[in-house]
Order: sequence, then structure tokens, then C-alpha cells
Amino acid sequence: MPDSQEGMDSRQTDIKTEAAGTCHWLLQHKEYKRWESRDQSMLWIKGKPGSGKSTLLRYARHNIPVARRDEDVPLVLSFFFNGRGIELQKTPEGMFRSLLCQLQSELPKALKDLKAAFKRRVAVSSEHSQNWEWDTAELRHYFQSSLWEALKTRPVLLFIDALDEAGLNNAQTIAEELSSLLQRASVGHLKQLRICFTCRHYPILDLRNALEICLDHENKSDISTFVRSKLYSFQKRTGSTIADFISENSAGVFLWSVLVTNRVLELELKCISIESIEAEVRMIPQTLNEFYSELIRNMEPDSAGLIEFIAFAIRPLSIAELRWALILENDSSQSLKDCEIKSKYTSREEGMKWQILRLGCGLVEYEPATGIVQFMHQSVMDFFVDKVLPSLRGCKEPGQVAVSAHYRLAEICLRYMAMQDFDQPANEPDITSKFPFLRYAVTSWILHAVRISEDLQESIPWPLSAAVDRWLDLARQLNYVQSRGLTLLPMISIHGLTGALRFFLKAGIDQLGSHINVEDSWGRTPLYFASQFGRVAIVELLLDNGAQTDITNASGLIPLCAAIERRSSQVVDLLLKRGAKVNYHYIAGHEPVLLAESGRIR
Repeated sequence: MPDSQEGMDSRQTDIKTEAAGTCHWLLQHKEYKRWESRDQSMLWIKGKPGSGKSTLLRYARHNIPVARRDEDVPLVLSFFFNGRGIELQKTPEGMFRSLLCQLQSELPKALKDLKAAFKRRVAVSSEHSQNWEWDTAELRHYFQSSLWEALKTRPVLLFIDALDEAGLNNAQTIAEELSSLLQRASVGHLKQLRICFTCRHYPILDLRNALEICLDHENKSDISTFVRSKLYSFQKRTGSTIADFISENSAGVFLWSVLVTNRVLELELKCISIESIEAEVRMIPQTLNEFYSELIRNMEPDSAGLIEFIAFAIRPLSIAELRWALILENDSSQSLKDCEIKSKYTSREEGMKWQILRLGCGLVEYEPATGIVQFMHQSVMDFFVDKVLPSLRGCKEPGQVAVSAHYRLAEICLRYMAMQDFDQPANEPDITSKFPFLRYAVTSWILHAVRISEDLQESIPWPLSAAVDRWLDLARQLNYVQSRGLTLLPMISIHGLTGALRFFLKAGIDQLGSHINVEDSWGRTPLYFASQFGRVAIVELLLDNGAQTDITNASGLIPLCAAIERRSSQVVDLLLKRGAKVNYHYIAGHEPVLLAESGRIR
């Protein structure tokens, strides 16, 4: 069964609570009331970046009318995309996992198809003490079937926030799927299904039957209420009318009014004259990107690294983790102690927090509840990634910024693990308290490597022999690698690192302390893993270099069986062409041909 991952649903709690006296208008809006009154309906709350869409959706989610009868109490499901968060917070996979977990919690019987599939998979699975993952297509299918089951007995309200933060293609696909869900629900004898989602004006979504509320045209009163509340004491002391100017020039962008209001209060704390404060505010650019450009005008050289690490880390980083990433970016020392001596970044958390905030030019924030550092808004991340980093890094091609950032982060992780401090095995119960960047380095370097091009993968300073053993020891100590006997070659096969495999094939597989048919403690070879995860290019390379197709694992299963279980027809074809035995009898009693005939692959 898909489990809810730590932090997957945390975005909802990060959204700022609405200011007193704001958002109430939504419940009386004619389009909202139309949405609320229909059995099947969709409401799109659209607006500019920073217009307050997430806050408004959260308000709607928490202000659902009380049903008069028990059978009319809706099942409320929600997912808040977060482009600044972990992978599961910004992908369809994360959304479906979260929604399925919510259904499991509220109405377990609705997941009968998923539970049946889970039992079937366990029955034929060759996995031992290793987790296997549901792919996005499977999660989508079982969410839909579970939703139909739920709608037989309960109305459903589905709230999806920040659809644009899932990416252009994903946003369009999800929007079309939501529309399709409504159409299917309308022809069956089902309870009410109402969907409300937020998204920017772009990407353009073709939703002909969706009701729309454009926040840019509706939030002027809320912005005025907020600004007057924040500047109430300031106005009372000074008699200034700057609050009116801010409200009138916000152009529907709540975030702009927040930033400008905060700037007024900052200047007052510095004892700047009222005339000077008003003059500066009137000079502030009236679009977010122009405002951000003004804020970074005196940006320091080290800011580029900070921006990259926040934008492209596999998960949000803590202050201590960011500190070490910044230190290692330009330090070639062989020990962490030498790095510490030469570092300009303080080891005191409070001091480092202020260094990071300074490098972030006021557009980066520290979240005390989670201990992480992040951009203050998705529009800030978009600004840095699309406008600033290409110029700073000299990148001309789309996507080049991300590739170069992932290359640097992979290199930093590998350098950290290569430090002399780890030459001797560490037996400390909590090694990460002494080495705060270690967990990130161990668990993330290969995930960064996956995100760079094949040619660059070949140029990464990959760990060889003793360094591989060191990484595996650290990975086991941190419970990242559970299987005994697992080496780097199977990890390369699992993650589909074609460039890395080419590098080691040229350098010699023995550099990994391994061979092409190396088995882990459960008898699984690199070819088995590549087949299991559908890595076509890896399978082909392994076969071209002597990988055997019929080595059985501890359950008596061969790579062909793993490919069939994965439903990867390309891998199945490759293995069959290279002589995989279709009628091989296995210890577990499963033959590939039987699995294929049973419908496990088409």
C-alpha cells in the first residue's frame, strides 16, 4: 500500500492564515455559490503569482457548510502542491499517494481494488526487506477506482492548490483528468463530486465547464484591510496616507502589498523620516519581478551558490546543511577540519541564519518549525531560476541551469563523503549530529546524478573501490541501503545512470570492487534490478557486456520475470532476444509465460 511520506502533506500548514477580516467574501460570491449548489462542478480560482490563491483555498477548505444529514456529510480530500518542497509535494505521484492515504484513513473500504492489487503483488514479488514503489499510472488508476467506490456512499469535495507548481505538462494533464472525473461522475448514480483548485493564469487550461473566480479582480478589499491593519499604529503615529497608496497600486498582488508594507515598517525602525519612507515606497517597482530585481541589485557573489542549492536540492536543506554546501562549493581541502578553519561561514546557527538571509537579499526565509531554509514564495524561485541564474552562470539553453546545479551538488556530496574524516568507520549512534551534511550527501548524490545529462554523468568524479565501500558503509549506518551485498553497480542500474555505467565499463567494473553479474544477499544481479525498474538502456548495456539473463534470485526468479512484473514490454523483448528462457521452472513456482498470460503484462 502507498504510504504517506513525511512532509508530503506539510504545505497546507505552511500557508499563512488569512488576515482578520479577509476572505469572507468568497462564501458569498455568485460563482462559489453556483459551485456549491451543483451535484458535479468544478471551480477554478485563478490569479497572478502572489495574489493569495493558496490562502483563499485554505479558507474554503476550513469553511465547509455543515450538512443537515449524516449521509450528506462530504468526504473532504485535499492536496497542496509546493514547487519549493520535496519531490512528492510537486508531482502527480505525490498527489495521488496523498489522496489515497486520505481515502484509506476516512473510508478504507473504498480502496478494495488497490488492496487486492497489493495482495497479488506481494504474492509474486521477489522483494525481501526492500520497498517497491507504485508508479504514477497505477496510483492514478487506483485513485479513480477508489473515488468511484467512495462516491457510492459519500459526497466528495476535492481541493487542489497551486496546480501550476506541478509543472506545465502535469498541470494540464491533471486539469483534464479532473474534468474527466466530473463527466464520468455525472452519468453514474453517484453522490455529489465538487472540485475546487487554484492555478495561475498560465498554463492555459481548456476547461469549458469550469466556473472561475479571478482573484486579481476580487481581492482589492482584502488587500486594503490587510495593509490598514498592519500600518494602523504607523498611520496613527505619523498621519501618513501611504497605506492608501500601497492598496491602490497592488494590482491584485497580495504579496507585493505584504513586501511593501514590511518595508515601511523596517524603514521606520531605522528612524527614517516619514517623507523619505513615502518617497522610497513610491519608487518601488509595481511588478514582483521588478521589485525582486531592485532587492538583489547589490547581491554578493556567494549568493549564486545559495540560490542554486535552495532551488535544486533534492529536499529543502537545513541551515547546517546549507552551510556545508556553501563551504564545499569553493574549497578543495581534504578534511572537514581544514574546511572549518578556512570557512567564512560561522558554525553558530543564529549567525549562519543571518548570513543566509543576507545572501538571499530578503527573498529567502528560515522556517523555525521545520528548521529549513526556502524561498519566501514560488514567484521568488521562478524569478531566480528563470531570470537570475542563467545570467550568473552563463547558461543559454533551457534546462542548462538545472543540469549544472545538479552536477555541482552531486560533486559536493561526493567530495564531502571523500573527506579524511570518514577514513575510519564511525560507530557513533548519531553520526549525523557530528556531520550534519552526511545524510544529505549519502542519500542525495545519486539522485542529483540522475538529473544530469549522460555525457556529464561520465565526467563526475565517481567513487572508486575503497570510496565505494565507504559510501556503502555510511549508507547502511544511516539505513539508506538495507540489502546486504548491494554495491554501486546495482544502484546505478536501479536509477538508470547510463552515463555512469558507460564510465565504469570503460574504467573497468573491478574499479567498483564488483563484476557484471554481482549478486546481493538475495541473489539479485544488476540486470535483475535494471529489468525490475524498466531501465531499457541499462539492460542493453549490461547485456552487451556479458550480463547473464538466467541467474535466479533467492525466490528463483530471473530478470525476465521482474520485467514482466514491471510491465516493461521493451525490456521483455530485449531479454527474449538475448536468450532468456521462457519456460524456465522457478523455485517459487512462477514462470514468465504464466505471468504474462495472467495479464500482468500486455
